[in-house]
Amino acid sequence: MFGIFKRFLGGPKATGDVKSATRSPHANVKQLHSTEAASVVDFELDSRDRLEAMSVEMPDGDYFTLLEKLQSAISEKRYVEAAEAAHLSIAPLRDWLSDPRGDGQRLQLRIPALQQGGTMMALTGDIEGLLKVRDLTEEFDYLETYRPDAVKHLKSLELFDRIRQLVSSKPGLLQNNVKVELDENDGRHVSNLVAWLVKSGEISRIKSGETYALSIAEISSPSIHADLLDEGAFSPPHTLPERGIIIDFQVFLEQTYRFVALDVETANRQHSSICQVGLAMVATNGDIKTISILVDPEQGFEHFNVNLHGIDETTVKGASSFEEVLQFLRPLLERHILVQHSNFDKQAFNAASKFYGVPELRATWVDSVQIARKAWPELKGNGGHGLASLKTHLDLKFEHHNAEEDARAAAEVVLLAETVTGEDFSELARSRKQKYQTSVAVSGNQNGPLYGHVACFTGQLAMSRVEAATFAAGAGITVKTGVSKKVTLLIVGDQDMSTLAGHNKSSKHRRAEELQRDGHEIRILGETEFLKLIAID
Repeated sequence: MFGIFKRFLGGPKATGDVKSATRSPHANVKQLHSTEAASVVDFELDSRDRLEAMSVEMPDGDYFTLLEKLQSAISEKRYVEAAEAAHLSIAPLRDWLSDPRGDGQRLQLRIPALQQGGTMMALTGDIEGLLKVRDLTEEFDYLETYRPDAVKHLKSLELFDRIRQLVSSKPGLLQNNVKVELDENDGRHVSNLVAWLVKSGEISRIKSGETYALSIAEISSPSIHADLLDEGAFSPPHTLPERGIIIDFQVFLEQTYRFVALDVETANRQHSSICQVGLAMVATNGDIKTISILVDPEQGFEHFNVNLHGIDETTVKGASSFEEVLQFLRPLLERHILVQHSNFDKQAFNAASKFYGVPELRATWVDSVQIARKAWPELKGNGGHGLASLKTHLDLKFEHHNAEEDARAAAEVVLLAETVTGEDFSELARSRKQKYQTSVAVSGNQNGPLYGHVACFTGQLAMSRVEAATFAAGAGITVKTGVSKKVTLLIVGDQDMSTLAGHNKSSKHRRAEELQRDGHEIRILGETEFLKLIAID
């Protein structure tokens, strides 16, 4: 329950950045500082170092060490250790909140990982720890909003046991029948608990139609591997490294990029049959990291597709399902702008999500075909703007129909288009009829120091709203396109008086001031204040 200040631990760091031959015209935008240098969630901007020092002084030891142990244990599926760390964190948290230096109103503790810490204790049967959490939320008025979560975790402990008993007594039970069998209304919550039991190795599930058949069994961890390649190197599908290597995806999930290009390959004519996902993550200086993930589509392969990309049943044997891959990638993808070359990749992700009965990505997609059309209009009717044509015209070096290589090519097309036009990719993707700066909604990084805040932008910023939203999300801020009672920060840029219909402030600005007068906690910042808040100098 205590993840707001932690930093990631974990496996070996990924190495081998792929360098783009063309630098982004926006290379002068400074990268975010490290988490240690970032401001903590509060308007007084207390430093992380100071908070950690205070943590060590608490009677029960280093609070932050326990937070890191909790997250590390969860990521490595050591759930008993994770539950122990969550339990041990309760006492120092109480001491912190009781100490004048740990006043909740000043530190703005938001405890965003309450769900995971409590879930770990519920999964391992730690009723004593869950009762302590409930008592903690009742002891401090500041934690009133977390009381329903504490009660829900106690309910989860009961449901975990009931699910175990149910699956044990009815081997092969379909997952979509579990809610009915348990007579529970919250099907999403039940499904989440089943997923945790699957991760812990207590329950196995096999695809059965549009759902899963469940049984008590021992299973292995998901098999996801990544290739971080040197410039110009290419690893074709049939020579990919041995599967079964678990990559610490936290290395990538904690990073913030300008945008992420994405490409997929499919096993057959069905969009849902994704068998490979390629990502190209573009840093602010134009460097590109690429990742290749093989996916078991749990569908048959057709000869046409196999001949196209070289991936077959043997290649994906032991690989993770799309549902598992999406679970790993969702935090990263939902807080970045996604670039695809044509609309196929978004359609495939949506189709595969529907196939597995999981929510679609809540992400903003940009089509690099549209960007290429603005940069190289002469190619219309002269080869077109597909990757094969652009490969020749722009002298790109990549292997077509490999998701990783195609994703990198799409990223390079965007960077080259920015160089040719002098415009930001978000502006190139904007419709010619669109008058205002592009606004996007993105989810905040749950491990960012400002997680829990919700921001909205208005007016003309020095950087594009897309980049501002991406940096904000990297720091943990969720970005919305409109002002509501959930918004805690409004960032105001220069106002174009011709668009304000006689007002001297935008409608968003006026709405934020109304909410302030009504007593809602919403802060109005200029762009400079905003950049200081998210630690960009």
